Amino acid sequence: MVRSIHNVELYKGMLRIALSYFANVPEAELEEFIDQFEMKFYPKKSVIIAPNNTDLKGYFIVRGLVRMYYIVNNTEITSDFRDANSFFLNGYKVYAKQDNFDYFVALEDTICLVADWEQLEIILSKYHALERMGRKIIEWHYTESMRISYNTLFMDVEQRYSIFMKERAPLINRVPLKYIASYLGIAKETLSRLRNRIK
Repeated sequence: MVRSIHNVELYKGMLRIALSYFANVPEAELEEFIDQFEMKFYPKKSVIIAPNNTDLKGYFIVRGLVRMYYIVNNTEITSDFRDANSFFLNGYKVYAKQDNFDYFVALEDTICLVADWEQLEIILSKYHALERMGRKIIEWHYTESMRISYNTLFMDVEQRYSIFMKERAPLINRVPLKYIASYLGIAKETLSRLRNRIK
């Protein structure tokens, strides 16, 4: 893979657009924030974040796909997927100050822009507009997390599958069915039967 200056600038442009969605930030402040990021390549199946990770980074995916999961009684439970134009970080360590228990693994060859979280926090604390942007991003992710939890707890299988297909249908062709079944909180066989019945 060619890691040219042009590619990095292109990817930082993608990051700039994604960040601008959450808040209006003066250009110089936004550039100072974006300048903290460097391009990193993660081959398919590589572990980006593992349990008890202490290397705190902020990630923005520009290409590829990441699966988030944890293990309970030797069973992998998928909590989410992140693809291009998505953010992720070791949130449990950052916000709860406790060791994380989940894995972030590249399901495809993945390119991320990565920055040291402590440096990002320093810059966020310097500028009101950037701090507001950071808060809006956290609010969005928290809302999404609550929505996913609600769907899992209170919706039946067909409702959960219907929402997944409405919002994330392209993942069906990119993610093994066992991971999607785990995300939906059902067995792989149940998902297969459901897909066949709806077809």
